[in-house]
Amino acid sequence: MRFWAAIVFALALGVPAAAQETPVAELFEQFDLFGSWAAQCDKEPSLDNVRATISRHETGNVIEDDDPGQGYQVNRYTIVKAKKIADDRLSVEVVYRPNTKEEQRQEQVWLVRDKSWRTMMNKPKGDRARVKNGVVVGTTIATPTLRKCGDVPVRRQADLRGRTRRSPE
Repeated sequence: MRFWAAIVFALALGVPAAAQETPVAELFEQFDLFGSWAAQCDKEPSLDNVRATISRHETGNVIEDDDPGQGYQVNRYTIVKAKKIADDRLSVEVVYRPNTKEEQRQEQVWLVRDKSWRTMMNKPKGDRARVKNGVVVGTTIATPTLRKCGDVPVRRQADLRGRTRRSPE
């Protein structure tokens, strides 16, 4: 009898923690992540100046669209989970290119502070990390620091069809 009571007690302790998880959209509001982001907001999107736009989709999902510039396809991420791990860090689980043959789940850690955002870790599920400590694995290339663009207009959007930029492997 004590055994079952201990199991019921342990399960009861786990329920409040799960119930207290902050919804993704609410957490993104707290971190002021909705809007457009780029390394240089006044420049056109390009491979060196990807424009990221984070928004709420009509389905209620939080979506990130990355525009790498003319001739390239916009990369879409659906944010499926997010958890605050520090005052300036989020652990984020995303689905890259949802509902396509390229679909892939990724775990990421974002550094968010002073209207800026940077990917510190990116690890596809079942694969090795692509970014560690803010550096692309196997290189000395740091991930860019994106700044919130506010009302700076985007002069051009990426083609919806075209080439896809792949991360270095």
